[in-house]
Formats: sequence, C-alpha cells, structure tokens
Amino acid sequence: MSEAPKVFTCSWGQLEGHGSNLGDRIILESQLLDLRQSGWEVGVASSDPVATRRDLGAIPFDTSRGRIRAMVRGVSWADAVIVGGGELVQDRSSLLYSPFNLFPILESRRRRKPCF
Repeated sequence: MSEAPKVFTCSWGQLEGHGSNLGDRIILESQLLDLRQSGWEVGVASSDPVATRRDLGAIPFDTSRGRIRAMVRGVSWADAVIVGGGELVQDRSSLLYSPFNLFPILESRRRRKPCF
C-alpha cells in the first residue's frame, strides 16, 4: 500500500492558534476536511502544536522557534503546498505581511513542489 501524499498548508487559522479569528479557523478546518477526504496527509504551520494535533488531527510544524523555519520544514516535508486560508493582503499590518505570505510560495518553487 502506498503512502498518502503530503500537503503543507500555510494558514493564518493555525498560525495564530486560539487567537485566530473565526473566519480563518473555519477556512482551515474546511481545508483539512476536504484534503483528508481526498486522501492527503496534512501538515500545518502552528503556534499551538499540541492543539493542532489534538483538535485538528494535523501534523504541526511549530512556529515557536521562528515562522520562517517552520515554513521551510513544512515545505521540505510536503509533496505540495497550499498558501492562504484567510487574508493574503492587508492594509493595516506590518510591511512584512506580504513578503511573509510569499515566502512559502518562493520556497515551494525553489524546491520544485506544486504550490496552490
């Protein structure tokens, strides 16, 4: 029996853990449900790895030692990457918001992995 394909999702719904807004959490939970039903094993960048594994059943990539580091580990682990699941562009945040959201896309491209 072959191993399930792996997807890493970079979603603000779990990056902020229990501090995420309801919309971001619902988007993440819907992604997880659809991906699992399609046979994917799912990894998530997470600020709360214990809750991610327990409540969502996803593989957590802990952001406590740095979000970029978690993104690199997640992209390395995965066969494909999904970016989004909430706002990708804001008008009231730091200047690093957009480059941070672009990083997993660039890392996926560098590693020649599909990114959606």
